[in-house]
Amino acid sequence: MVEKQLQAKHTDAIIHMNKFEGFHMCCLRGEKRRHCLNDRMLNLLGYTKDEFNNVYNGDYVELITPDCKEAYLQFVKDMAALETSESIEYGIKCKSGEILYFREIMTSRTIDNGRMCGFCAIENITEQVKDGAVGNGKPEATPYGIMFCTCDEYPRIKYINREMLKLIGASQFSDYKLYADNILFMVTHNCRESFVNILEEAKASGIPQFINNEIVRIDGSNA
Repeated sequence: MVEKQLQAKHTDAIIHMNKFEGFHMCCLRGEKRRHCLNDRMLNLLGYTKDEFNNVYNGDYVELITPDCKEAYLQFVKDMAALETSESIEYGIKCKSGEILYFREIMTSRTIDNGRMCGFCAIENITEQVKDGAVGNGKPEATPYGIMFCTCDEYPRIKYINREMLKLIGASQFSDYKLYADNILFMVTHNCRESFVNILEEAKASGIPQFINNEIVRIDGSNA
């Protein structure tokens, strides 16, 4: 996280998906909407991390086009009311001035310090948008898997949604006990070193990191 009040030094957000171009994370309550964008998201928008923080003070909403901003702010307000997953489409202005259109799928969760945060996956739908009519509705959310884990030597799962359970081949929460106390068993051997490095970075910086890794299902196959 960018702001001290949002930091969760022993918690990491792990998102496994294929079609999404970027991720961001934000506080859903309070006047300051500080956002943490991953590198892929920043590259898509054309900003460095310092540029984004210095120019917009970490407020992602400032990049959203004026015709979509009101709907997005209402979306954030709705998401702050309870833990849920919803989606919205909107236009966003890149550093170059180009307008892109995103479909955002947000999962709202209460993190360790009691703050309600939104974990957001971004799909670039610019090519699909022909008439520019975006930001006015909430299309059905595309399912995706998300987990939160500790950054300990043996990272433990703190939260896992039902879509991730399906990805790993578990029919119910009790089925993933093998992974619950050490998530490294879920990570393929060739991805494990980079996975551990990202966990160490999250623990050292206090900034939750987004990870998109190949995982091992309960039956031994890869996902």
